[in-house]
Amino acid sequence: MVSFFIEMEHEDRLIPMHVPKRYLEDRFDHTEGAVHGTQLFSIEVPTFEPITRRETGRRNASALPWDWMHFVVTDQLPVDQTIGKSLQLPLSVEDIGKPRTDPNWRDFPTEKGPYGLIRIIAPDHLGGEDLFVHYDENGGLAGWMLCGVRGINNTLNEGCRHTTRLSEMDVRMSFRRTELPNWNEIYNNIAQFLTCATSENL
Repeated sequence: MVSFFIEMEHEDRLIPMHVPKRYLEDRFDHTEGAVHGTQLFSIEVPTFEPITRRETGRRNASALPWDWMHFVVTDQLPVDQTIGKSLQLPLSVEDIGKPRTDPNWRDFPTEKGPYGLIRIIAPDHLGGEDLFVHYDENGGLAGWMLCGVRGINNTLNEGCRHTTRLSEMDVRMSFRRTELPNWNEIYNNIAQFLTCATSENL
């Protein structure tokens, strides 16, 4: 096990974490008590077991099905602010699906998306990618996900980038779009992992 801290600079605090060393591939991540701005984890989706760069290279060379992903814990702006800033859209949680009074702003209506997600309808702003959001039990924005579409913008390997907040930390996940049906299971597994990693400190 390795104990370290994630620095939440925007919030002026440190989040202590305690994780099995096998989930930390780089030697410098094995330093006890280190302070990191970001921590990367690479895992197999079905098993949630760690996967090394060497192993991912071997699987790629063997053309094996891509069933692994990455996620990072980090410090960034709140989820409802990152959705607009990251996509360079005039969009925050209060804008989703609600009309503007300012004629220079666009309305971004929504529709029911796949697998319990909500799809933002803004094709001319998103460059052909799909933008999905999901909400917490109180109706607040819990996360957003931008997914590539094969054949658009020369995309061959469709991927999804999911931004959310778990265990009082900001989390960014990256996985193939083929895993989109499993997004909620991925989300819950990462939530459970981070809860365990920070459980002595919550």
